[in-house]
Amino acid sequence: MIASAIMTILLGGMASAILLASKAQPDTQSVPSAAMVSSRAADLLAADLFHATSITTATATELVFTVADRTGDGVPETIRYAWSRTPGDPLVRQVNGGAAATAASDVREFQLVYDKRQVALPQTCSDGSEVLLAQNNRWFLVSDARVNNDNWPGQYFQPTLPANATSWKVTRVRFKAKIDGTATGQTKVQLRLANGAVPGDFVIGECSMMESTLGTSYGWVEFAFTNPPALLPGNMVCLVLVGTGPAYSCDVQVQGIVFAGSYNCYCVTSTNAGGSWTTWPGLNLNYYVYGKVSTPDPVSYQYLLTDVRCTLRAGPDPLARIQTSIRVVNEPQVTWP
Repeated sequence: MIASAIMTILLGGMASAILLASKAQPDTQSVPSAAMVSSRAADLLAADLFHATSITTATATELVFTVADRTGDGVPETIRYAWSRTPGDPLVRQVNGGAAATAASDVREFQLVYDKRQVALPQTCSDGSEVLLAQNNRWFLVSDARVNNDNWPGQYFQPTLPANATSWKVTRVRFKAKIDGTATGQTKVQLRLANGAVPGDFVIGECSMMESTLGTSYGWVEFAFTNPPALLPGNMVCLVLVGTGPAYSCDVQVQGIVFAGSYNCYCVTSTNAGGSWTTWPGLNLNYYVYGKVSTPDPVSYQYLLTDVRCTLRAGPDPLARIQTSIRVVNEPQVTWP
């Protein structure tokens, strides 16, 4: 009887212990359990995303990114986290397009917000469309300038450029010319960098003009320059006509009257094959110069992902919601502002 009493007491104590232990077992639907599920999933996302090198997809409920090779095959790994937006569906994790594994079950909330920083890209410049850079086209007070291997007429010009111009180039020229003599001559149509107020020796473009292509009276002739060099805004240019033989190869039309003073466009001549030059303020060839002007492009930016803010809740209780910010150490570029 004494033994039975003792056994009854012991069994009662054990039953109480078992009952207490069963009540201490976590309920999978409790707030702490749901919060733990959410935390584990967020920690897994953070561990992957921390090392992301590029972003493929980034929406409120889906994120696809790559990380450095983890399998030893030399190929980066692609990791995807996604939720269907249907309450109760799981948050899934996929690696390299494989089977989707459950990162968190019974998800009621999942939202990603992306924090970025803006970085200005290096300044670039682009050529505009072709424009008229300089001209003179008047019919009164015209005269002839004859061209051979000693007598070189030309035109000094300084284009008016936009204040923000970074460079400019000559694409084509037009001027009035005609035959002088037997129509067998040849003239070099040159663009030369100006040396002060007169042509220098550096030729930046050249075309050939055959006298046989000219008329017996003045007409417009045009020459285009292939791959013209870009010039600084402060560079000045001269159009120079160079004869290739002692016989006169053409005449070009000069317009105006000589006056004292300086101007940004005027006729220049040499009678000793470019050895020295004379400037003629007030005189100009009848000419057109076309070209392109380069100006700065609008500033463009790239956007780098710095952090991802994650809200995640597993289970129905709002108290199980967790919110965290995940640092993305490599700051991969994204394509949206």
